[in-house]
Amino acid sequence: MRDYEPWGGAIELLKARESEVVASGPAGTGKSLGALFKAHITAAKVSNCMQLILRQTSVSLARSTLVTFEKQVAVNELAEGKVTWFGGSGRKPACYEYPNGSRIYVGGLDKPGAFLSMDLDRIYVDEASQTSIVAHETLLTRLRGKANTYRQIMLMTNPDHDQHWINERAASGKMRMITSQHTDNPFLYNRDGTKTKDGEAYLEFLGNLTGVRRERYLLGRWCAAEGQVFDDWDDAVNLVDPFPVPAEWRSVWCVDFGYSNSFVWQQWRIDGDGRAYL
Repeated sequence: MRDYEPWGGAIELLKARESEVVASGPAGTGKSLGALFKAHITAAKVSNCMQLILRQTSVSLARSTLVTFEKQVAVNELAEGKVTWFGGSGRKPACYEYPNGSRIYVGGLDKPGAFLSMDLDRIYVDEASQTSIVAHETLLTRLRGKANTYRQIMLMTNPDHDQHWINERAASGKMRMITSQHTDNPFLYNRDGTKTKDGEAYLEFLGNLTGVRRERYLLGRWCAAEGQVFDDWDDAVNLVDPFPVPAEWRSVWCVDFGYSNSFVWQQWRIDGDGRAYL
């Protein structure tokens, strides 16, 4: 295992024993790294411990979270063969296998597959703001593992709008929220509180963000976008990546001439299932 010295919120994350925990903070504070180290340390020390690392999609998990796990967390154990990778089969999900019988399964909520019928001891959900309360509560029912350890689901996320289900669940006391700061990341800050060279460049980049992105990714605040009307807006649900619009889709124009506010024109396209795209 790579040398790792947790700071601030990462220490709280490693020590937390509540059944539901969320690590929330600005971009680049080391939330995911701390959770991945917790998963790895637990797997190495607790025999027959069944854990699961998730993101909303399998592709995003493979391209980001698992790269961090393999390059910064279990790098030595994987190189020495002490931890092995199983690519999955029709009967068993992909996982990292440990010599003491522990396994860390991986997957995306877009392809839940076999892990939704498993008995798990720990679950880690990266970029959790992209997931739904339905998915969260479904995952809670999987926390019925038999290893000699406490059961826990841990979410890692940047802040979203203030009425997001994660923020409201934490405010209600059902979930413990641990706040991480940029000073928790040794890549960005030295122990004496001064910024590293990389930290200066990264924080300058975040400082150039505007509006709600600056509030969430630099300052770590749960807040709605300026001018937002609908409090149930969710970027993960209501935004899609650009794609070629089929010519046969129905087109609808909406116009508001605006006597006191700005003129607005919208073009909507309706697909064959009745879904509208602005």
